[in-house]
Amino acid sequence: MSAVGIERGPGRGGYLLAAVVLVLGVTGLAAVLYMGLSGLAMQRVVVPGSAELALEEAGRYTIYHESRSVVDGRVYDVADVSGLTVELVSAETGESVPLDSPVANTTYDLRGRSGRGVLTFEVDRPGAYRLSADYPAGGGPETVLAVGKGIGTRIATTVFGAIAIGIGSFLLAVAIGIVTFVRRRRAHRGAVPPAVGPTAAVGL
Repeated sequence: MSAVGIERGPGRGGYLLAAVVLVLGVTGLAAVLYMGLSGLAMQRVVVPGSAELALEEAGRYTIYHESRSVVDGRVYDVADVSGLTVELVSAETGESVPLDSPVANTTYDLRGRSGRGVLTFEVDRPGAYRLSADYPAGGGPETVLAVGKGIGTRIATTVFGAIAIGIGSFLLAVAIGIVTFVRRRRAHRGAVPPAVGPTAAVGL
């Protein structure tokens, strides 16, 4: 009796590859979020009070009120700062820097800090600037103001980049899995069963 060998179809390696792509995508997403958001450079000032800011670049900056923040190990949790007056002056010239309302509503919630853009300003040259804030009546809760440049754009770019990596890796993993499944199914349907050779009848 003779037999015809069956050609083996595609293996399960495609499923493993899809899993690897998915894991790499999740890892890349987490890495982009961590590196992008952990590198946000912001200077914080506890108010009422004042502090000198070192602004290293010319351009537009945003002042954020951090309703939840941590400075020097102390936790601040203040939502209402009605009446708080903020002033910014050049430490070199003493000239006041105009403060404006932000055009866009920018918020963030990162590493235990929640902030909302409340004021913007623009400086023509880098240098030292003194930020002061107080309540008109002289009394009010201590809270935190944070100053940063391009924070909203940085957050949006980082988040959208991470989402793109996550969605892209997921779709690629799904595509690899589907292709592997289809190829294995076609190979299974087209498999030729072993042929049985002719047998001779034995007379009794």
